[in-house]
Amino acid sequence: EYLSGRLRYRLTPRSDVAADGEYAKDFRPDRDIDETGLVQSAQPRWRRSFNLIGNYRPTETATATLTYGYQGTDYQTGDFADSRVQTLQFAHAWDAGRIFERTIGRLGLGYARGDFDTSQVDSYSATVGSSWDASEVLSVLFDVGVRYTRTEFTTLTLLAPTPQVTESVESTRDWSGIGEVL
Repeated sequence: EYLSGRLRYRLTPRSDVAADGEYAKDFRPDRDIDETGLVQSAQPRWRRSFNLIGNYRPTETATATLTYGYQGTDYQTGDFADSRVQTLQFAHAWDAGRIFERTIGRLGLGYARGDFDTSQVDSYSATVGSSWDASEVLSVLFDVGVRYTRTEFTTLTLLAPTPQVTESVESTRDWSGIGEVL
């Protein structure tokens, strides 16, 4: 089963809102092979996702976009982890042609929260970059930035010699660089 839809509405000549969504129920063992390289079991999986998008053009050469996204994945049994991921992203693009011909400047800010059966992940990111149209058929895009990630996860410890298990919550914090070139 697969359903998807998209809707866009222009509020003013400079602003619009959009929404898109998907619902999928699948049993295919190769459903994640492109993302993970792994073949899974034929366990049924329900996936739903949607995005709410707002665009505003303050000038003829600049655009600001705010996007909220949600993705939920559920399985019938406990063999796989259910998940909920929410994202909030802000992107700003402007014409930098005064400085570099045929160039667009880019700024991105993002937040993501993933809730899983045994962990919770919060991620913050900031990027800056540009896209350059070398010709009508060739363009180059690059973004560089930084990401901060905080993860809380549950650990179980078996205490010997008694068959007692203790549960504790641990956390990690990590800074990393991010980049993209297309």
